[in-house]
Amino acid sequence: IEIKHGKLRIKRGINEDNSSFFILYLPKMYWAIIELISFILILRILQKKHQDYDVVNFHIAYPNCTYLYLIRKWIKIPFVITEHWSGYHYNFNITNPKKTRRIQKIFHEEIPVISVSNALLQDIRLFSKANFKSYVVPNIVNTKIFNFKMKITQKGSKRLFMVSQWKWPKNPFVVIKAWKQVQSIYPRATLRIGGYGPQIIEIKKLIDKLNLDSKVTFIGELSPQQIAQEMQEAIGFIHCSEYETFSAVCAEALCCGTPVIASRVGGIQEYINPDNGILVEDNSPQSFGEKIIDLLQGKREMNYEKISREASRKFSAERIGKKYWTVLNEIISH
Repeated sequence: IEIKHGKLRIKRGINEDNSSFFILYLPKMYWAIIELISFILILRILQKKHQDYDVVNFHIAYPNCTYLYLIRKWIKIPFVITEHWSGYHYNFNITNPKKTRRIQKIFHEEIPVISVSNALLQDIRLFSKANFKSYVVPNIVNTKIFNFKMKITQKGSKRLFMVSQWKWPKNPFVVIKAWKQVQSIYPRATLRIGGYGPQIIEIKKLIDKLNLDSKVTFIGELSPQQIAQEMQEAIGFIHCSEYETFSAVCAEALCCGTPVIASRVGGIQEYINPDNGILVEDNSPQSFGEKIIDLLQGKREMNYEKISREASRKFSAERIGKKYWTVLNEIISH
């Protein structure tokens, strides 16, 4: 169930990932109304179909779980929350204490929580001040698309790549500024940037302002297959962010055998190590520039094929699926 801003209407449909869903478009996002609509729709669906299921899994707690304490009075089957939202780290930027308490209350219902990282679990506990049973199950990477291919990574290439939905807390500007430092030592080094989002205009302006047009190229929105090819052909993937619960793009890069240079924040720290990448202590152009130069100079020898093999094993659908299945069965049995 998803509620978005837009012309007032209700949409229901089917796609390859969901058997059915509701999307409501509202003229204005009044969160109290959204919480109530979510509650009514969820209760309606579960009252009709709850006998068909062993467990109800909520992906992202808010707003759909705001009135979970009421739903549990009528629906007597196990519930679990799967969470990957970074909002807890920033207290949802909420200034209204009443709304904060409504979200906190969700986790005081002792519903088990599955998180994509230990970092996010810690954020949820600090935000909610609640004690609940928890599990960590990382995100899946589609290894049929993101995999190792012997390309120009073995031929002295100096190309690096970064891609994202460009919006805060992503910080591509640090990397673009760092490229001035990189150029002074490696004038042939190039950076390709893919993606979309509200930061794009500022990204292009900064590239132009720093006269980096010939070395930093914005290539726009890409398909998963195109992203994989860019990763496979790059000697390094760069990701500068103020915070990440997991960072799927970093995991995808590793599955392609591409070393990652990333900010030492959130869940990224849980799978980037000296054998597959470099963690940057602070988001400054100088720090990122130094680490990019270290990679270009080969100060850390990277085994691309080994990086891909280990990451693909760690984030494969089969491995994560089995782990998720085990967790759900444990929740059901209790």
